[in-house]
Amino acid sequence: MTEFYLIPTWFFGFSSLLELFFGLITLGVALYAFYVNRFCDEREIKLFGYGFLAIALSYFSWAFVNWYVPFKASIQEEIFRFNNYEMLVSLGVYAHVFLFLIGLVTLVFLTMGREGNRLYSLLVILSFLIIVFSEQKIISFYFVSSLLLFYMIYHYGREFYEEGGKHNALMLLAFIFLFIASVDFTFSAINHIHFVAGHILFLIGYLFILFNLVLMVKPFLRKQKQKNG
Repeated sequence: MTEFYLIPTWFFGFSSLLELFFGLITLGVALYAFYVNRFCDEREIKLFGYGFLAIALSYFSWAFVNWYVPFKASIQEEIFRFNNYEMLVSLGVYAHVFLFLIGLVTLVFLTMGREGNRLYSLLVILSFLIIVFSEQKIISFYFVSSLLLFYMIYHYGREFYEEGGKHNALMLLAFIFLFIASVDFTFSAINHIHFVAGHILFLIGYLFILFNLVLMVKPFLRKQKQKNG
């Protein structure tokens, strides 16, 4: 397996907690979308939920890898490398990569306003092929992720310019930080500090998404409270 990350060994525990946190936030967004879809049954909301569900599963997979490695490896060096590591870890890393890309492709496809499976399948296949046939997989993965995230910035930037609103502003800020984090992670195969910095940037981005989720859920909780009262 081609080297994916250079990771400071002291950061394994922190990174697992952060990735679990990212997974819970994106899972919350997915579950809320599925709940809303029960009442309106709209294709866009369903795709939005599936996109974030795939991203959530990708982070749970990544959290498992960073939790599993310290228990199974005798790590003596300051920096850990995923070079030719055991199959379970490799599967976990690839699961994170492919699920994350599926999630982003789903969100991008949603913003295009197109119907039909051919364009969606093409986007997924092209994204996968770039990773599979690349020698520098980490660079390819985060390059593709950055392109997809940049498209999401364009989408929410246009939405905010035309309509305004807290929702569009928060999602725009979230995807800006996720984009910067993804670009920063491109260098994590060169210097381990980028692995730490990328997590911090991802944390800021997902905090914006969490705040947006809280704003969306508040009216529902208020209505439930009124019904029960």
